[in-house]
Amino acid sequence: MTSTNSIRAISLLSVLAWLLFSSPVTALDPKLKTIQATIISVTDGDTVVVKIGTKKERVRLIGIDTPESHPNRRAYKQSAQSRQDVKTIVAMGLRASDFTQSLLPPGTAVSLEYDVEPRDRYGRALAYLWLTDGRMVNDMIIRSGYAYPLTVPPNVRYRDRFSEAFSEGRRAQRGLWSTH
Repeated sequence: MTSTNSIRAISLLSVLAWLLFSSPVTALDPKLKTIQATIISVTDGDTVVVKIGTKKERVRLIGIDTPESHPNRRAYKQSAQSRQDVKTIVAMGLRASDFTQSLLPPGTAVSLEYDVEPRDRYGRALAYLWLTDGRMVNDMIIRSGYAYPLTVPPNVRYRDRFSEAFSEGRRAQRGLWSTH
C-alpha cells in the first residue's frame, strides 16, 4: 500500500469512527433506521427526552403536533389560527402533555424509527416512537385526540395513517375533542 493510500485509509477510518461515536442518530445503520432507547422524561405532548446508550437525546415525534403547554410565541400563533385564547391553548397543551406522560413514564423502553430527515432545525432528533408491544406512540396520541397531523416533507412515511387517526379521534370526540 502506498503512503497516499495509507493516508486515505486512515482518513476514511477517522471519519467513520467520528460518525459512529459522535451522535446516536448519525451512528444509525441507514438500512435499519431504528434504535433502542429509554424514556427519561416527557417535555410536552409531542417531545420527549430519551437515553440512547449513555447519551440523552431530545426527540420530536414526527407527524403530530400538540398544542403548546406554555404561553410562548407558538402558543399565540396557535391561538390566532384556532381562534381560541392562549389560556385555552395552554390548557389543551397541558392535557396533551399529561396524556403523553401517561403513555411514557420514565424508564419505558421504546424504539425510535427515523424517516428521511433525522433532525429538525432545533437539533432535536425526529422519530416515530414504538413501544415494545408494537404500538406506535405517535399514532396513539393522535388517535386518542391529543394532536393534529403535521406533515413536514420529506418525513411523510405515515402521513395517511396519521390523517386517518386524526379523523377517527375527532369523530369519536376523544381527548381534546371531547365534549365533557
